[in-house]
Amino acid sequence: MLCVLLVRFSSIGDILLTTPLVRALARRHPDAKLVYVTKRAMVPLVADHPDL
Repeated sequence: MLCVLLVRFSSIGDILLTTPLVRALARRHPDAKLVYVTKRAMVPLVADHPDL
């Protein structure tokens, strides 16, 4: 199984700009496990993303 770790600790804009990347990775590798690591304050930006 492919596991992809995305790491972005801060910068709201940069985190939001990775959203299309997450979607593209999920579509290209539907069986992959995608994990996003960020600061606690930024978790709400990615917590409800359906592909994570």
